[in-house]
Parts: sequence; C-alpha cells; structure tokens
Amino acid sequence: MSLAASELGRFLAQHKILVAAPAMVLVSLLLLLARENGPTPASGGGPIDLVARLRARSGWIENAVGRARAEDGHGLFLHPSMARQRPAQAVFPITLPPRSCFAAGLMLTSARGDGVIFEVELASRSESRTIIREVLAPDRQTLDVWRPIPARFCDRPVELRLRTRPGPTDNWDWARFEAPRIVPCGG
Repeated sequence: MSLAASELGRFLAQHKILVAAPAMVLVSLLLLLARENGPTPASGGGPIDLVARLRARSGWIENAVGRARAEDGHGLFLHPSMARQRPAQAVFPITLPPRSCFAAGLMLTSARGDGVIFEVELASRSESRTIIREVLAPDRQTLDVWRPIPARFCDRPVELRLRTRPGPTDNWDWARFEAPRIVPCGG
C-alpha cells in the first residue's frame, strides 16, 4: 500500500467514514472537507444538507420499512416495501435558491436484492415533476447524480421528495441516498 493510500485509510477511519463502494470515496471526502472548512459560497450560498434538515425535523419519513435513518450524518437509508403500496420517501418542505442543483449518491447496500428505483420529485401547489428516476440493481450498485432544479420550483415553497420503490420484490432492497444535498449550479 502506498503512503498516500495508507494516509487516506487513516483519515477515513479517524473521521469514521465507511466507504461501501469505490464510487463513494470522492463524495465522502468532499463532504468531510466541506464539513471541516465550512460551506463554500457560490451563486448566493453554500450547500443545503438534507440529512441535517431531517435531523433538525425540517422533513419527515413516510412508508419506509423498519426505521429509516440518517445514522452516520452523511446518508439516508430509505428501504421500500411492496406491502405499503406507496414509495418510501423523505419529504422536505423547502424554498430552494435560484440556480440550484440536487446532488447525491444513490446506492444499494446489499448485493442480494433485485433492484431499487430511486426518484427525486419536486412539488408545488400547482404541479409536480420528477427530476431523477434511476434503477439500481446488483450489477450497478452505486450512481452519483446531479440535476438542475427547474427555475419554476425555485424561490417559492415546494416539497422535495426523495423516494425509493422496490424492484420485483422488496427482499434485500436496502437503499441509501448518500449525501443528499442542494448545491449551487453556478453561473
């Protein structure tokens, strides 16, 4: 193991960062740097951490199997259930700044399931729109997503909904939104 790799391993262990998949290393490091150095303002503000908002009770969970949780400060476990007939979801009433993007890592935390559908939806009083719909299966267990928020959903109260739906069955459909956040899109 090289010196840089061993230093990275110690750094991740010291800050209690568990990396389940190589694609999530970059996300975890960027989040740690943002947490230690504070948010970097761009286009009017820094990131909005949705896990922190959930912990502050500025959002809620519906229809998740067991206890949906944001246990490590970085991610949100949101396991879907077929029995509930509705998606598991985290709901955030929020006013989004202009030129915002949604960013997160999507992951399956078990290779034994048959897939999970991840969705991100915005809803105002007059309309709703799904901005992300991705299917992860055992052959593709992680995916980083970054999508602009349509301007008509910014600068007014909306609900941001992070959802999971089961694949053909809900056995082992252990789903996680890693570091879900609203970030400035830039210019």
